[in-house]
Amino acid sequence: MIIVSKSRYGGAGRAAFRWATALSLRNVKNEFYDESTAVENIGLLQRRVYALVKLINRICLVVTRLTGHTPFGPFSFAIISTFHEQQLALLADNNSAILNLHWVNSGFLSRNWMNHIQREVPVIWTMHDTWLLNGLVHYEIPSIKLWFRQSRLYRIFARLDERSKMKIVLEAKGFISPSQWIAELLTTRGVDPSRIRVVPNVIPFEVFYPTPDRGPCKEFFEVSKNKTIIGFVSGSDLLDKRKGLDIIIDAYRLLSPSEKDMVQFVIVGRTKDLSKVPADFKCKFVSQISNDSIMNRFYNAIDLLIVPSRADNLPQTATEAQSAGCPVLISNLGGCPETILENQSGKLFEVTPTSLVLVLRSTLLDSEWLRVARNESFEFSRRAWNTEMLTKNYESAILELSGYGEKNQEQS
Repeated sequence: MIIVSKSRYGGAGRAAFRWATALSLRNVKNEFYDESTAVENIGLLQRRVYALVKLINRICLVVTRLTGHTPFGPFSFAIISTFHEQQLALLADNNSAILNLHWVNSGFLSRNWMNHIQREVPVIWTMHDTWLLNGLVHYEIPSIKLWFRQSRLYRIFARLDERSKMKIVLEAKGFISPSQWIAELLTTRGVDPSRIRVVPNVIPFEVFYPTPDRGPCKEFFEVSKNKTIIGFVSGSDLLDKRKGLDIIIDAYRLLSPSEKDMVQFVIVGRTKDLSKVPADFKCKFVSQISNDSIMNRFYNAIDLLIVPSRADNLPQTATEAQSAGCPVLISNLGGCPETILENQSGKLFEVTPTSLVLVLRSTLLDSEWLRVARNESFEFSRRAWNTEMLTKNYESAILELSGYGEKNQEQS
């Protein structure tokens, strides 16, 4: 099996790499393919050409954002995708492999090749978002109204994009969804339930766990030991409406002065976005964390994590936090409710400042719930995301959906 992701970083990339690692530990033969592994296996000249094309592509993206015109973007995307398509075709040929595709957009692989390869080898998609079901966007969120999405031209391109993706959906052998929510979306698009398996993403418990003494973690992040520390994590633009930081900011404004004194908000995000945070929102800012061990320290330094997403699959910040014994307040949309044991390891709220502030107030006033919820979060995570169980389920899903499971039964 070849597990394919554009990168091993970001939510989908990290999940893909964790699956490759977990399957290897179970002695399931697999190869992880991303940009970094691809470049390692080519000659110096090819590496330099690839680096040059990547640089051209980055310049094109900057020019596009500044002017609205794309100079050579499609050309550089085509070179990059052709390179990866050739590498993957060779790997699949040599291994008679199953392809397990995770995050493969942004010019990594072309739509034509995706359609073609699905006729040559079994392809199983692991759906980390709804990109494959929407035109031009990862998530379709009706409550977010952007001016350019209202134009007739945008809607035409979105519809064409959606149609090209639906051809891929129809050709795929099957789908693995981390959440029941995306599994249900697939069925509404005409995918037979027999081609879908729900397997939550695996969490490395050797990395995410509660520390016996949280004091050093609080000191590491320089947060108060006398206040309730509330965290928010974003791997993308801090003010991305989908992530919902604006909900937290508006809820903060509804707190009384005495309630604000009880809490300290800690925001993890890209440093370049710090200037976008309103001055009246008092918070401590931590630059983006890419190291899982330091991320575990963060979860141990805070008392609550808030995940106010307007749309999400199975947010890994929520699953990681609970694995580290940190309770979660999370929105009631998408796959978010599937990440908690309601009122025990976390609480749900509607995606409005009023709903969030009501849930937050009740939580701050109940110190006993916070204490018990830390243990409940840990216990729930070990039951819900047991590595051995999930890895076995993932392997079975791949074999069943690809048809290899049936072949093995016939041979036996």
